Amino acid sequence: MRSLTALTSGLLVMEGGEQPGTKPIMLWDQPKTPNDKFWGNPQAKEQCGGQSIVCITNPLTREYLVLPPIPKRRMYGKIAKFVFSDTRRCNYHLIIAGWETQRKKGRLSDILSVVVYSSKKKSYIHANYIENARPIPYFESGRSGMAVINYGVYFGGVRVLKKKNAEELHIPAIYYFNISDSRRQRLCFDFTLINVASRQVQAPKVVQAGPFRVFAVTRYAQLPTFIMLVEVELTACGSPSGNYNKVESGTMPKEMYQQLFPSAAEALLPYEVSSVDGRIAIKSLSSINWVATFDINTHSWMVFQFPHQHEEREFHLCDGCYEPVFAARP
Repeated sequence: MRSLTALTSGLLVMEGGEQPGTKPIMLWDQPKTPNDKFWGNPQAKEQCGGQSIVCITNPLTREYLVLPPIPKRRMYGKIAKFVFSDTRRCNYHLIIAGWETQRKKGRLSDILSVVVYSSKKKSYIHANYIENARPIPYFESGRSGMAVINYGVYFGGVRVLKKKNAEELHIPAIYYFNISDSRRQRLCFDFTLINVASRQVQAPKVVQAGPFRVFAVTRYAQLPTFIMLVEVELTACGSPSGNYNKVESGTMPKEMYQQLFPSAAEALLPYEVSSVDGRIAIKSLSSINWVATFDINTHSWMVFQFPHQHEEREFHLCDGCYEPVFAARP
């Protein structure tokens, strides 16, 4: 299994293995068939088959919980984020976003889905979707490719427009879902930086820095020489306004970008973005493990090399610092 979100507040979310699988998987050295009774229903297999297993665990206590299948959804390329509702970190909501296809009027179209799992009710309590959309998958956005403020969920992705010749046009976008019981809302805003960037940019990677601020990280779609940050402007009710504000010193120095991406061949490789304690971290997936950080309070950049094992170069950032907590319960 692989990490779906970051280690945070004592809990870890993992995903891996297709449901229903062809054979049991190993959980704590024992062969298990997760949700075996559910998949015994042929209708469930037809509606939900193919989605990956989602497991919540506390590595310290070796406790785990395999979540039930997401009803009538497959949700590829998932990203997720915990929202804890008590200081003991035993009650939480897990917000999961992903994309899939659905057939409508005889045609296949992309949909971007958001579901919310409640540890208290032990079930999914919210589901909503937007058509013709995809989020940035976790391996390109980092584990924290989502911001959650009160009942608002923000993340980056693309609007998917299909042309008559079956080609797809991807338009960078910011997505917003209100997941409260009283106000179900879903919004999509094109990510156009008219007063910031002079050329087309890539799909934004969204992070939360501070309790009430949302930032988007991007670079030019072609021949990028730096990475830039903008702040997502929010309305009084918390939804995006569709405007993006410049950040003081929010453009990565060109020399630093060349450290993260040392060759022309590596200049467009994926990069991950994460945030903790008012610092936004950017990690390249290049031949050298460099990490650049931007402090939103001092508006300063730093760069350092991340230690790694030579036989396993690839690693992923965390959505903050790991906090070992024996009391945390999946």
